[in-house]
Amino acid sequence: MLGSRSLWLEDIQLSSKQPIIKLETELKGLSLEAQKTMQSLYKFAPYLKNGKVMELKDDRDSYFVDMEEKKAEKEEEEGWSARIRLDRTNGKLEELDVLNAGRDKGNKAIDSQSATVILQEFLGEKSKEYKQTNLSKSSANFMRYVNGIPVNGDNVYISVNGKGELEGFGVRSDEWIDKSAFPHPSQAIPVHELENQLQKHIKLRYIEHFDPKNDRPILEYTPGILNAYSFDAITGKTIYHTYYDYDQPTLIKMNPPNKPVLVRNQQEAELLIKQEYGIKGPLKVYSNNGDDHKQRKEENEAVYQFGEKGEYTVFTELSSGRVLQIAKDTLKEKWRVSKEQAREKAIRFLEKYLDPWDKEVQLTYSNENEYTHIFRFFKSHQGIPVLQTDNSYLSYSVHVDSATGEVILFIKDSIEKPFVSPSTKQVKLPDRYAVMSPKVGASQWLRYNPVELVYEYVDGGKKTKLVYQVKESKIDKNVFIDATTGKAVFVDR
Repeated sequence: MLGSRSLWLEDIQLSSKQPIIKLETELKGLSLEAQKTMQSLYKFAPYLKNGKVMELKDDRDSYFVDMEEKKAEKEEEEGWSARIRLDRTNGKLEELDVLNAGRDKGNKAIDSQSATVILQEFLGEKSKEYKQTNLSKSSANFMRYVNGIPVNGDNVYISVNGKGELEGFGVRSDEWIDKSAFPHPSQAIPVHELENQLQKHIKLRYIEHFDPKNDRPILEYTPGILNAYSFDAITGKTIYHTYYDYDQPTLIKMNPPNKPVLVRNQQEAELLIKQEYGIKGPLKVYSNNGDDHKQRKEENEAVYQFGEKGEYTVFTELSSGRVLQIAKDTLKEKWRVSKEQAREKAIRFLEKYLDPWDKEVQLTYSNENEYTHIFRFFKSHQGIPVLQTDNSYLSYSVHVDSATGEVILFIKDSIEKPFVSPSTKQVKLPDRYAVMSPKVGASQWLRYNPVELVYEYVDGGKKTKLVYQVKESKIDKNVFIDATTGKAVFVDR
């Protein structure tokens, strides 16, 4: 790198020429390579020389070193504390995290040259594969590039305090993959072939509220329902990163009540709890944190709690009275209820709290732990998932106690500001059978969502894949492809 060496770097060089302290007894549990890394740390973070090792943990893959500043008894100012993580195999620095509120005095800034020197010190030859992607007064970020293509998730973070001393460092800790193992960019299909693949797999989704300035629903074309996807650059197939798109959901017909269940006050909340859990006597009203209630009110939610310890809770939408959440604390006992039985319990419970016009749902996810069966659902219309906003990731969640079969948690997605309504009303959704062709949808989607080549780590970081991902947008707008017109709709973020 050309140019005169910075004052910051000169200071570091001067400190590195000073006698390096002997490693404390506590650090002799480290490998020789890790001890050498600690000596390098002393060069760029000289204050660590005045540190005391509080704990050294020898883990399977890493060493963890916790240090605190040695202080005189009369000193009242809080000293620094540091967590250092070193690779157990090669001793390389993986992470440095320093809390030193009392030390951050000064006005020295990091520059590209100084950051690069630190990068080279701790990564060695591997540092040549990293390019600086961001620089601020106190920090620098680098990303790995192979064959001129960025590698997602392979970043190095460096930060300094006001004295210009290193106080933060982070690097991907998985096993290093040599660049020869990365697929060559020449194997990638051209974007027009990606369009041919996309039209085979592009999906439809409803969004009830997507435009704050003109609140209305949209039926849109999208590669994935939950906005988490990329494309295999060699085959063109969509890679899904969420449970919904990866697994085929189950469509379930429902028979909701003629009127929605509404709770507008404490008495109605108590009645609901008593009916759900077969409680005959009166319930004690539980008084908890007033600040929490105040915050809930600001978020258009009301909360009611009952029982000696607040075992029963009801959350409602303050503006409409819709029931958003029902929760019951329960003893943790092991399975006696099968997954099939729990699934039926969850569906029947959910059915009672649907709006009258919600005649179907999609079961998108089910799982269990030792004590609970968990089910997640989307609203559905004409077999198409319905999201309240483009940030929604579920419509309903139901947890069933695996010992008793009781529903111990029910969650209904709340309507976010600015789409709050004082009453429950049906959103009129477009007809899924009056849409443009998937070919039009795929073409328009790629037109307004240009893609670029990147590498991604797969198989727990042991392999790499060449993928297309959407480029970062240069305009502060979200783009939706209206399936009924085939045109793009732009909405301010």
